Amino acid sequence: MAAWGGLTRKFGLDPDIVTLGKSLGGGIAIGAYGMSETLAQVLAWHAHRLGGRSGFYLRPTLPLNAEDAAHSMDIDFIDTRRVFMANRGIWEAIATAGPAASFAHTDADIDYYLTVLNSFLDEIT
Repeated sequence: MAAWGGLTRKFGLDPDIVTLGKSLGGGIAIGAYGMSETLAQVLAWHAHRLGGRSGFYLRPTLPLNAEDAAHSMDIDFIDTRRVFMANRGIWEAIATAGPAASFAHTDADIDYYLTVLNSFLDEIT
């Protein structure tokens, strides 16, 4: 629901994390996120921006450049996850962005994604 407060407001939700994203004309992506103070204190990650790219960094200090940021990415893990998901009918188009859901996805689609993701996590732990 693309409106003030969206589904969070409509259903009276109090989420720990909220993400927003939109592709503007010409394919320029814009996004925002927010989280509860409690969750922010628990997570050991930082958000960063390097030129036109932004993302998260799972190290104690922020990257100074793209080369530093690349060191936090585990390409083998990302590729393994993507192949596991693809073999079960789920395609993640942007390797480092994770799942993308739209208003066309049903609750069953989301449940299936979470089931497959949990299966993947069970396999690797």
